[in-house]
Amino acid sequence: MKRIKIITVFAFVFALLTALALTASAKWWDENPYKDVQSGAWYYDAVRICNENDVMYGVEDDEFGVNGLTSRAMFVTVLSKAAGFDDAQYTSTPFDDVAAGEWYTAAVAWANEKGITGGTGEGKFSPGSAISRQEMAVMLRRYAAFTGLDVSVKSATLDAFPDAFDVADWATESLCWAYENGIISGSAVDGEVLLLPRAAATRTQTAQMIVKLLALKPVREINGNDLSLYRIVYNENEEGSEDTSLESAEKLAGYIKNSLGYDLPIVKDTEEPTEYEILIGRTNREDAGLVTVDRDAFEDDQQYVYCVQGNRLVIAGIDEYAKKMPGRTGVNIPGTGNAIFDFAQSVLGIEFYPEGKSVYAPDPVISLPDGYSHTDRTFFRSRIIYMCSGEDAENNGCGYYYNESYCGVPHNLGNFIIGKPGGSVTWELPCLSDPDNMAALIANVKKYLDDNPHKNMLGLIQNDNPNYCRCADCAAAYREDGSRSAMIIRACNAVCEALEEDYPEVKILTWAYGYSAKPPKVTRPHKNLIVVYNTLILCPAHAYTDATCEFNKTSPENLEGWCDITNEVFLWDHSGAFVRAMTPFPDWDSILENVRYFADHNVRDVFMNGMSSLNTDFNELREKMLSMAYIDPYMAREEFDYHMDRFLAAYYGDGWRWLRKYIDTITELGNAMHHSFHDLTHLYYDYSQVVPLVDEIDSWWDKAEAGARDEVELSHVQLCRYSWIYLKQCATYDTLFVNGTEEEREAYRERSIALKDAIDEYDLRFTESEDITAFNVNVSPEYWG
Repeated sequence: MKRIKIITVFAFVFALLTALALTASAKWWDENPYKDVQSGAWYYDAVRICNENDVMYGVEDDEFGVNGLTSRAMFVTVLSKAAGFDDAQYTSTPFDDVAAGEWYTAAVAWANEKGITGGTGEGKFSPGSAISRQEMAVMLRRYAAFTGLDVSVKSATLDAFPDAFDVADWATESLCWAYENGIISGSAVDGEVLLLPRAAATRTQTAQMIVKLLALKPVREINGNDLSLYRIVYNENEEGSEDTSLESAEKLAGYIKNSLGYDLPIVKDTEEPTEYEILIGRTNREDAGLVTVDRDAFEDDQQYVYCVQGNRLVIAGIDEYAKKMPGRTGVNIPGTGNAIFDFAQSVLGIEFYPEGKSVYAPDPVISLPDGYSHTDRTFFRSRIIYMCSGEDAENNGCGYYYNESYCGVPHNLGNFIIGKPGGSVTWELPCLSDPDNMAALIANVKKYLDDNPHKNMLGLIQNDNPNYCRCADCAAAYREDGSRSAMIIRACNAVCEALEEDYPEVKILTWAYGYSAKPPKVTRPHKNLIVVYNTLILCPAHAYTDATCEFNKTSPENLEGWCDITNEVFLWDHSGAFVRAMTPFPDWDSILENVRYFADHNVRDVFMNGMSSLNTDFNELREKMLSMAYIDPYMAREEFDYHMDRFLAAYYGDGWRWLRKYIDTITELGNAMHHSFHDLTHLYYDYSQVVPLVDEIDSWWDKAEAGARDEVELSHVQLCRYSWIYLKQCATYDTLFVNGTEEEREAYRERSIALKDAIDEYDLRFTESEDITAFNVNVSPEYWG
């Protein structure tokens, strides 16, 4: 079942300054019609906004014409669409070269009537001529005056540009105004920033200027009402919950204030209704019939809606909070919270980053008309990202479904048998075919549940080693089921059966991992048994469905086998090199494909295991992109790349494109090898392919550092660079140390010492669980232990 994405608009009257901004997630990602507009382009958002608001189209159905020039006819047509004029009123013009019935005739007539253009002289308009940047500035300023904007010039000078002398007298004030308001900026030419007033404007420059013009007078409306008129209403005691929607209301208020500048009041629904309200969750406005939310029509409890009904905006999902509910329902569904998170990104244009560094970049037009309705869902119910800190996890949209994190109940099967479920891990797994062990297991599980009545999930999980029982009875079960998972599943089934009467809602959870990765042929898991499929033995550099990868060739058979026989399959996925954590992880091109593969087989819950402490391999970027993929595995690749690029630009500075180039290159290098998460670095990369690129990649990092806008961004870049320095030291060990000159060897030693000092100074993660244990300046860092 794929992610729901339904947008309904029952009433729509278009004029740009009162338009519906169908935001990126609502339309553009899946429907970008232009093959020449790529997500990393500087003009991407400008083209998107113009296209979404029907202001500017492509030269062909599938081509925007990014390198093309804007004709005068094109430009007045764009302005006329922005104004929402009635083209039926304009059929002729005073210009000799504009015939009746042309596609631009009405727009030219309108622009002439409104004083936006007077033509090019001698009764001509010159519709096919490319418009110059200074001509465009004049028309933009006149259009701004027509819409009521202040077009006064604060400083009549363009002295900052070496080519200011080239500006025509008739265009000087307009160019000054456009420059002061950020509509026109200079262009870099041979190391100089020039104004280029007489140069023809490109179509992408035109889109950018139009969007910047609109931003001077942004529109923030609900059903035609200014957002400043609204208040946010929450229900203190939502139906089915003893928690409140206040937290969601406060988050939305903060997002609106920081992105749009409106400080909206927050009130309980016990206050009398007013005309303009944003309703959070289930409020008594539904009971009074003022709004309607048909939750019974939701496909599942992860679905949510934000919609406009009259003068009210409703943002709501299904909310159940198991932690404060009686019984063992075990469900924690923050449906409204998920809706708020999606609304903030999709409508308000917020990108959430670590360290509270959210970037607010709303579109210039956000106008939701009566009848607008967006229904969506988070595909994976539980998204636990182990790499994140608490605040970062929240900012990345992480969420819990069951009130027991299944990463928090490992290794308990042996402990329950010996009666010490809360003690240290029992590494030797007792025989599961022994009747006494099984009786003890069932009795101890029941006692534990009696002592902990709030528990709704229990982990009966194997040890993290291959120490399974090899007795005759267990071996017979392995042969019968064709898998060493047989006795684990049979033991868990026995526990589930014993709990059916007294504890029908308790879920038992176990691993499909290592020796138990293969599903049994005969035994079928109990309906209350959840199997967690562990990816640790797979190769993340390739798609998990890639049968040519020696690690992944059995993945489809195993995972799909479990999905066929199990009521619920959870996922324990991994990201990061666990033996040498500083190894650059080459999975960027397979993340989305692999998450989509899990979604295709109806895996709905994930624990993403990475490096939780300071990690140098773009850890913050990785947790962001993984979280987004698990929220929407069916996002377009273009959307994935777009958000990745925006993160790089926001978190690392203006040199982000060099980091993207590095990421793409390192991914390609890593794709040439097959490896598991527990391999040494030389199994991730063919060093003979890395060495020839060392100097070039070093130059990329230098440029990325130079592009940092402040010391914080510089520290982000430098921290990630240590991952590359580590790989470079590993890759060049043979050429510069083993086979190098004495001078080269000494320089190599100095770089190794500097790397070790940085690891110690910044407490960088070197291995999964240990610091460096065998530092030796004369060996490759790969073998420092």
